Amino acid sequence: MIEIFLVLLCVLFVTAIGFFCIKWLNLLSMKDNLLTLGYSYGLGVGLISIQLYLYSRLNLPWDKYLLVLPWLILLFLGIFLRRKNGFTVDFKWPKLSKLEYLLVVLIVLTVSYTLFEALLRPVAVWDGWAIWLLKSKIFFIDGRIIPSALAYVKSGYPLIISLLGTFIYLMLGKVNDTAVLFASFSFYLFLGILFFALIKKRFGTTYSLLMTFLLLATQNLIRQGGRMEVGQADLALGYYFFICTSLLLTYVKENNYKVLVLLNIFMGITTLIKFEGLPFVFAIEFIILCVILTKKLYKHLIAMLFWIIPIVDWQVFKAISGLPVASFYNNVFNFSLNKTLNIFIAVFKELINVKSWNLLWIAYFFSIGAILYKKSREYLVLNSLICFQLLVYLCIYIFSSVFAPDSSLERLLVHVAPLAMLSLAFLLADVIKTEKLYGKLFRFFRLRK
Repeated sequence: MIEIFLVLLCVLFVTAIGFFCIKWLNLLSMKDNLLTLGYSYGLGVGLISIQLYLYSRLNLPWDKYLLVLPWLILLFLGIFLRRKNGFTVDFKWPKLSKLEYLLVVLIVLTVSYTLFEALLRPVAVWDGWAIWLLKSKIFFIDGRIIPSALAYVKSGYPLIISLLGTFIYLMLGKVNDTAVLFASFSFYLFLGILFFALIKKRFGTTYSLLMTFLLLATQNLIRQGGRMEVGQADLALGYYFFICTSLLLTYVKENNYKVLVLLNIFMGITTLIKFEGLPFVFAIEFIILCVILTKKLYKHLIAMLFWIIPIVDWQVFKAISGLPVASFYNNVFNFSLNKTLNIFIAVFKELINVKSWNLLWIAYFFSIGAILYKKSREYLVLNSLICFQLLVYLCIYIFSSVFAPDSSLERLLVHVAPLAMLSLAFLLADVIKTEKLYGKLFRFFRLRK
């Protein structure tokens, strides 16, 4: 129990790092502290992991005091030496109706159940203990990143998630696979916080609570956040996909340079989670380039360095260490019509699997026609990213000799499921706000005009 409490302190510490960095640098134009909190855990995880990586590259010891001290100094300096244009941290509990309290209770019960499941047992899924946390243990024992250890694990995956586990082991002073799952569960928690804050900012409290509950109650997200699938990186990647997309929508709308900087920092972190993050980030950068060239914001191109440098450095590190530079894309080409037909059938069965996804994917694909009818730039950007990533996965299954939907599609859909729910939330709110036809629903949810 004490060790779980220490991991909780680690999660709070990591979140505080991300929160205060965003606030100090004024990287978000919005003043919504809850929205900033939703981004904070993701940024803190990235910064802590990069710190461990840089310490190893510079041959600095992974002493827990040397790791924590720089951040504590920055935190205290920011708190006690902030200027007049500094920030305030003011979280106010809003006045809620009976329905809203009911939705809050349902969300709390869902999150509590997921947390209980995460801490009920040690890591059970293969990738969790054979790849992600195995590397965490090896790094903890070695005290640094040794290339031969990566060759032993035979995994060319980037190191963000594994280094997060190593950081927690360092703070605990020993390995505890059950306690460390609290950090994995936190991706589920902060995804819910960010999703709620984003919807609330636009449509009000009641509607945002309802949609957040529907997201967090999705069975596959519960599995990834706390049941048998906890300890992998897929939910974390889905969280970062959601962060990048939300910041992209803000940048497309406002063309704010600081938002673009924060977006590129998160894209750099995303590419260092799993290989699947790379095509998604390329798609986002393509959209950003279109915005920059269309509006002649050429100075904004400098911000792209914040995601290019981390991924280039990781590839250089693998190259000089004798590790495969791009092992994910070195699979043998294998295409056949019979296999393609079977893949489409398997994909269709998974998308209509109500036990895993409730009605999420069924509702999403039924909404495509309405989304196309809206002809909104926001809908276009959001759903282009979702469909592009789904197409990437489909092509991998069709042309690869290694990957099959039966073994991995359930996990891959987790990457874009929160974005699909966001698209549905936007669309449903627009329908409800057609007050002439849906006046009662409009007043019931108290949507903002």
